[in-house]
Amino acid sequence: MIRKKRIKKKYIGSGRKTFYSKAEDILYKWIIEQRKKGLAADYIMLKLQMHKIFKEPAIQRLYLAGDDEFQETFSWIQSFIKRFDLSLRRRTKISQKLPEDTDAKLEEFKQFII
Repeated sequence: MIRKKRIKKKYIGSGRKTFYSKAEDILYKWIIEQRKKGLAADYIMLKLQMHKIFKEPAIQRLYLAGDDEFQETFSWIQSFIKRFDLSLRRRTKISQKLPEDTDAKLEEFKQFII
């Protein structure tokens, strides 16, 4: 007897909806602005920016919750990146801008080593 392989189907619009969709939209717009400026965004920056978004009074009123209830976990960041079809490894320009105080920090590090 030959068994047919079960095929998983995904229906459009199925699955759990994001609870903080407005806040995620704001974060997505921030990432796009960073990319237009040629700046890189990493996991820590996403986490800090989302935390900052949740401290805004308009967002707190919208969700009736403080920033303490939302946890910016690694799995949430990965899901966010997947939902918005983003990639943090891809360069937005050939050369990305470094922070302004890079030279000062480099000199400070050299003095520390010596």
